Amino acid sequence: MKKPVFYTEIAYILGLMFLACGTALTAYGNLGISMVVAPAYILHLYVSQFLPFFSFGVAEYLLQGFVLFALILILKKAKLAYLLSFAATILYGFCLDGAMKLTSLLPTNIYLQVGAYVVGAIICCNALALLFSSYLPPEAYELFSKEIAAKLGKPVHKIVNFYNLGSLLVSVILSLCFFGQIQGVGIGTVACTFVYGYVIQVFQKIYNKLFRFDDKFRLRRQLEEREDSK
Repeated sequence: MKKPVFYTEIAYILGLMFLACGTALTAYGNLGISMVVAPAYILHLYVSQFLPFFSFGVAEYLLQGFVLFALILILKKAKLAYLLSFAATILYGFCLDGAMKLTSLLPTNIYLQVGAYVVGAIICCNALALLFSSYLPPEAYELFSKEIAAKLGKPVHKIVNFYNLGSLLVSVILSLCFFGQIQGVGIGTVACTFVYGYVIQVFQKIYNKLFRFDDKFRLRRQLEEREDSK
């Protein structure tokens, strides 16, 4: 039986929205933010004490911009996809700040928070699987793993695991430097560090089994032609 088509452009938009919602839920869960966004979250917690406008989303813009710059230095080349990735980061940041405002309305309840954390983590993994299924450039964190995996010829989920461990280490260092104690990093962060890559892979297999990913527009060809012309 022919698989139904899942347009990659729709997968991309859904991935960004789901990622913002999942991240906000894990932040509300208070068991430790995802290791990937933990550095930005800790930066937000510290700087917002002095600059109230420095939201979680703003911290993401800055940190992901730094990650893109590091990617350019490592690969020794820049691509249009990197600029589009930063644009996606801005869109994600707005969605994230909106989702954070909604979760701030939820009551402080340990059972509700634990449930929200688990659901949020699963939503994040699902979102990343969707983003990896699209040709459109994901956010800087995911793009970094995707580009390095392509450069080394390694599976994406393995590079994701290494990146996650690095993010966890940076998060701990920032937390100790800013607060003198662990902030924003908890048992949930450590757990996610070791299971995120696997769960993302599971979602990818499920989507590939149920759907046939295809492009609705010709943006992929235009992006490829632009890169080939350089």
